[in-house]
Amino acid sequence: SWTREVGASTYEVVSVARLSGLEDVRFRNVFTGDTAGISAALSTAVPLTALLTNTFEPVDLERVDITITSHENPRVATLQRVWVDTDRPRAGDTIPVKIASRTAAGNDLLHTVEVTLPRHITGPVQLLVADASVLLQREAQAGRQPQQARSLAQLVRALNATRQNDRLYVQLLSAQPGAVVRGTPLTALPPTVLAVIEGDRQSGEVVRLQQATLGEWEVATDHVVSGSRTLTFTIEAG
Repeated sequence: SWTREVGASTYEVVSVARLSGLEDVRFRNVFTGDTAGISAALSTAVPLTALLTNTFEPVDLERVDITITSHENPRVATLQRVWVDTDRPRAGDTIPVKIASRTAAGNDLLHTVEVTLPRHITGPVQLLVADASVLLQREAQAGRQPQQARSLAQLVRALNATRQNDRLYVQLLSAQPGAVVRGTPLTALPPTVLAVIEGDRQSGEVVRLQQATLGEWEVATDHVVSGSRTLTFTIEAG
């Protein structure tokens, strides 16, 4: 129960909920700023509430283990720039993506993530680098939220995949339509298959996707990072 009464602070919270007959549900996140204590408390309470009030089947919660690491100072950074040094990326290549961010103290941080391009994709693609909140908004618009889960197992998987504030997420996107069917994303669908699936949209079980996620990577940082950048480039035949 120790915390600073005044001023910003940082909390890393790791929680493990052990459920009878199901895989463990693990929550980990980092919060910083003047309301970090409240956010840290909610980070465990909200997922547990979703589990205990689910409409699929009763949950037998055996125990919850919580570990909290506290820092007196805020640890924040802002995404500044994203770039690739490759002029003509080819299908199947692995390209280094450089990510530059800056801390509140003015220190520059540089991370590199190796992105492997699919062998079967050519043409224009987008590379999105975003923080957890931006990605959460995009996934909400695409119907990929825990609230759209269609079973308890899907809900557990969604909670275990919760985005973390001290991560930057890199997604390779292509303008290929898809759909979320009964809570499961299906991307890059052929037009004939998509037409059949969309025939069931009236039931509310299908949500249309405008882009296909060809790959996803994450970059761990030591700060709660914010911001997003998008690069557009063309993949040439290998």
